[in-house]
Amino acid sequence: MDFFEMCKTGHLEEILSKIREGIDVNTKDENGWTPLMYAAWYNQNPEVVKILLEAGADAKLVDDFGKKAIDYAKKNDFLLGTSVYKQLEEASG
Repeated sequence: MDFFEMCKTGHLEEILSKIREGIDVNTKDENGWTPLMYAAWYNQNPEVVKILLEAGADAKLVDDFGKKAIDYAKKNDFLLGTSVYKQLEEASG
């Protein structure tokens, strides 16, 4: 499973392990999506978004469609209204 998939599905321990190994948390896939974007839209555990932000994920990055992670988080009912959502919103500038 690649890092994008981990961030999408919420494998917290595996994500932390990859971060400790030095993975680039701002890497982009073929559509310009970052791990933070995957976590913001798909993940049911807000802690994943928080961990990525704390590891240096840049919430201001945009994908090939001109969207930031916060744009995808608006579609994730598990994030809406949480302190992590607010943290992501503030980090998005």
